[in-house]
Amino acid sequence: MKKITSKLALVLLVFIIFLVMQFPAGQAYALLAGQLGNVQLYEPEGTLWQGKAKALDVDNQRFQNIEWQLKPWSIVLGRLNIDWSFDNGDAYGSGTAGLGLGSVIKLSEVEASLPSTMVQPYLPDMPAKLGGVFSVDLNELYYDKSTAVLQSIEGQLVWRNAAITVLNEVPLGEFQFTMTTDDSGIAGHLKEADTSDLLAEGQLLLATDNSYKFAATLKVRNPAQRRDLAQGINFIGRLDGEGQVKLNYSGQLNTRSDGS
Repeated sequence: MKKITSKLALVLLVFIIFLVMQFPAGQAYALLAGQLGNVQLYEPEGTLWQGKAKALDVDNQRFQNIEWQLKPWSIVLGRLNIDWSFDNGDAYGSGTAGLGLGSVIKLSEVEASLPSTMVQPYLPDMPAKLGGVFSVDLNELYYDKSTAVLQSIEGQLVWRNAAITVLNEVPLGEFQFTMTTDDSGIAGHLKEADTSDLLAEGQLLLATDNSYKFAATLKVRNPAQRRDLAQGINFIGRLDGEGQVKLNYSGQLNTRSDGS
């Protein structure tokens, strides 16, 4: 009798999963739209299992040509894992999003290319406009949506064809930002590529309470050959007696999607 009951329970579970996967994406969004804060989906098509949408707005950022596919067997294991992608033309990305029984969201295998115009709004204010492309390669990221705390990140951010513009565009080179996590929080290390004319060394610490501290030192590799760059970094910070600009930022990282 127990074997029959177990088999019936398994069949029922598979049937429920099948029904959930076939639920129309448009109807699902209509039911959940009021609970998504500053997130808006446009023209969803398909089902919860596999579908697409014309665009997705998150905190005034628009992602276009959204596609997703649910990994059905993840539900049996108590998780909801979804492969996703977007393509704005000048910005694109893909990865896997996972949500368990709790409030922690996991992003894994994330690869993306973002223009500087999408990244600069999340950086400290500065008079210079950033140019170039940010390449994102994240092994994993954990975010607790109930506390709005970024718990851990492992991966890299590369700023390619970096440039700043105040009056004229000044090329900077290429920079790599590596992120790891330990008991004290999330640590980031900034370093220039070997070919960059601007030397950069920086450290970021994002604590478990979402407070951050960032310190960096910038210096032109060859000021005589790159006078434009030597003048340009004056708009980022004041040069000291050694020809260096030292940056120090601290504050509270706001990761709430409702902007509160």
